[in-house]
Amino acid sequence: MNLIQSVIHKGFLIERKYLFDRLPQKILLVRHGQSEANLDPKLYSKIPNNQINLTKKGREEAREIG
Repeated sequence: MNLIQSVIHKGFLIERKYLFDRLPQKILLVRHGQSEANLDPKLYSKIPNNQINLTKKGREEAREIG
């Protein structure tokens, strides 16, 4: 398959090469800052992960990396 072949994207004809040129060259994974469960691992068995809050230090760490 030739990279210059056209594809249909959202109703527009776009050259495939253009789509590949727009892909990110690098993806960085970043973990959140310190959470309350990092300080007290028992919280993992009491509270769902998505409801565990960041500590003050964790909010500062997240703000710095953001």
